[in-house]
Amino acid sequence: MSTPLKRRNSRGRSPRGKSPKSGSSSPPRSGSSPRKGAYKPGPIHTFYSTVIYPCMQVVIHGGVGGPKSLDDGHIRLKHVINFFKLLTLPYCLALCYQYENWSYGALTYTALHGSYGILWLLKDLYWFPDASWEQAVPWYGAINSGLIVAGYWVAPYLLISEHMEVSPVLPD
Repeated sequence: MSTPLKRRNSRGRSPRGKSPKSGSSSPPRSGSSPRKGAYKPGPIHTFYSTVIYPCMQVVIHGGVGGPKSLDDGHIRLKHVINFFKLLTLPYCLALCYQYENWSYGALTYTALHGSYGILWLLKDLYWFPDASWEQAVPWYGAINSGLIVAGYWVAPYLLISEHMEVSPVLPD
């Protein structure tokens, strides 16, 4: 039984990209089915890129694109974030003092988030600052960003002011 003759183009290859000697196929051509494992955005990515990101642009930047100038009364976004990170430890300690709550849960939360704020500042000031926080925002964008970041202070307020008991990790 004989094998059928293969058509070849001017370079000696078959039309499907197979070399006449090796028999291996080349990567898929454009227009063919997508590769296995190719990235396809999911619903969360789509929601973030179509709803959340445009809302953030309006709230923080006033909906106007492009870089802002610090000479026009704008402030760097990193200063707003660093301000709240710096105040997290004193804020939690002040809550513990105000509500006389020195429980394990309150102190653990204070220690974890206070040390996180200190490490964040060290990272930003000395180790590897993030260029995405260097953008300048107008004063109303700084206030809005501060209100968003201040939302993270609700959890320690509720934990400490309500004297919530944290369940143990390991059973007795």
